[in-house]
Amino acid sequence: MCTQPFLELTLELEPPLLVFKPSLEPDDKSSLMALVDGLICDVFSISTLIPRLDKNCEHCHYQVEMEEQADLIEMCEDLRQRVHSAAEEALQARLVYQKYTYLWTDDRKEVLRQFLHYGCVIAADEVHRLASISGTLMVGDETLTERPPTIGRFREQVDSYERVCNEVLNLETETRIHGWLRLDTRLAKASLLNIAFQWSFMLKEYLLNHVSSSLNDLEVFIDSTELGISQHTEPDDLEGLLKVMGHLRSVRERKISMDDVFQSLKDTLEMLQTYGQEMLQAIHQQLEVLPGRWVEVQHQAGLMRQHLAPLQAEQVAILRKKCNSCEMQQLHFRQRFQQKAPFRYDCVEPYNWLDLLNQEMVSLEETLKTLIESSVLFEVGMPDGQNLELCRYEACLLKDLWDIINMVRSSLAAWFSSPWKKQDLEALENMCRHFANELRNLDKETRAWDAFLGLQQEIKTTLAALSVLSELQSPAIRDHHWLQLTQATGTPFSVNQDTTLEALLGLRLHEREDLVWTIVDRAGKEMAIEKVLHDLEITWGAITFQFDQHSHSDVPLLHYDEELIETLEDNQLGRRIMHIMMCAIHRNNVKLWDPSANTRRLWMLRMQRCLS
Repeated sequence: MCTQPFLELTLELEPPLLVFKPSLEPDDKSSLMALVDGLICDVFSISTLIPRLDKNCEHCHYQVEMEEQADLIEMCEDLRQRVHSAAEEALQARLVYQKYTYLWTDDRKEVLRQFLHYGCVIAADEVHRLASISGTLMVGDETLTERPPTIGRFREQVDSYERVCNEVLNLETETRIHGWLRLDTRLAKASLLNIAFQWSFMLKEYLLNHVSSSLNDLEVFIDSTELGISQHTEPDDLEGLLKVMGHLRSVRERKISMDDVFQSLKDTLEMLQTYGQEMLQAIHQQLEVLPGRWVEVQHQAGLMRQHLAPLQAEQVAILRKKCNSCEMQQLHFRQRFQQKAPFRYDCVEPYNWLDLLNQEMVSLEETLKTLIESSVLFEVGMPDGQNLELCRYEACLLKDLWDIINMVRSSLAAWFSSPWKKQDLEALENMCRHFANELRNLDKETRAWDAFLGLQQEIKTTLAALSVLSELQSPAIRDHHWLQLTQATGTPFSVNQDTTLEALLGLRLHEREDLVWTIVDRAGKEMAIEKVLHDLEITWGAITFQFDQHSHSDVPLLHYDEELIETLEDNQLGRRIMHIMMCAIHRNNVKLWDPSANTRRLWMLRMQRCLS
């Protein structure tokens, strides 16, 4: 039995992993198994140092025979199995450290943030959803709301980290495996202990900074308040009076909560001292002196409030008059706003009007803000700013509405100024539908305004006109069709390659939609007749007639051909269709093909009888 270990493994923390050195991975060339295999090879290579006496032997040393010894092969395999078994036990020993994985994988800043918001520490894998709007956190099926931690919750959390530190301190630094392998965990333990102390110190440091910053803020507040309420105020010094009233209001607001603040800071200091945290002497002095100074400040504020009572009553009367005057100014401005704001679609330079009205609103808003602040200080009813708020609200809506109006106008102007035959009217229709959707997304308050209704009507009119004009882009439409349109509408007009879309829209053809559909339908029929006539010309222009000589005379007779008869019958069907669809412009051309096919067939049969 070995009294001293033969090999050593070291466990180290290399975040985010706990690693062994040498490695226990089977594919690693520097692993423990590779090290043992190297030792075995070195033992066998010793046999190469002993030369053979027989010079005629194939090998000059005994290594080959040693490697082929069955008992040695069995011993090597047994040694590898022992190494494998020891590696399994080392992996099991590592599990003791892996249960603290959260200490080096979790973000301390994020954990502190959650603790300060929700009063508890939540594992990262337990958080399902964070609703940032409502400030709720979903942990499993439980909903957590924002609830800052109390000093008791801080104590519980610090105690939990302290327990972890004690657990890590008590971990073994060395483990013997099978007597011959030593597992050294000192480095892993030291790293883990350092991280555990950092978690514990994180909360202590926050509390230390909180106590120090809170006391400093209180001292600054008390200093400024003492200085502010000690200032002498003249009866006509309104600015000085407002400053003093502001200090008195701050004292009144903090009066209820200040005693709880001092007690909370004392409890926090006592808790930190139980964990051995040393405080600066200045912090202890502040905590002893500031409560007495706060009591004195309250007393001085009460005396100053009595001294300023006559001045305050006078200013209250003046302030009420200003509040009434401000409300009247808002009412008059509301009336001007309704008259001058660009609510109409035919408004010229709407942005200039909005800028002028905005300047007046800014001035009124500043006045209203000043009066509200003064009303709070003197405890007077605040002026009503409902009319001004309504004007501001409608001004923002008007700005959004006119942005869309200008976007629509500029976009359509670019399309309307281009030759209409080169336009992709389908793309233009899609763009108009997009504008209509943008218009519908505006606030419902805008739908009663003339500017909204005007834009809505313009988009509808454009869409209706485009649906008609898209049909007139058909290749069946010829010059005489445009002539028919101009005669029907009573508007002289000529269409060429340079005709713009705006010019066609001026004809307002969407108001004569039935007429347009009639002409487009007629043009389609004419194109169909043209195609049939063209096919007849090609077919009969390529047919060659054959003649036979009469048996009793030299008179040539037309040769009877079944294919010719079939072609003639097919063309007869096409001719009947042309008669049904026949338009005035193609009437003469259709009649050229009108000779009776039945007469031709009888004539051909008679010729056949004669030949027979």
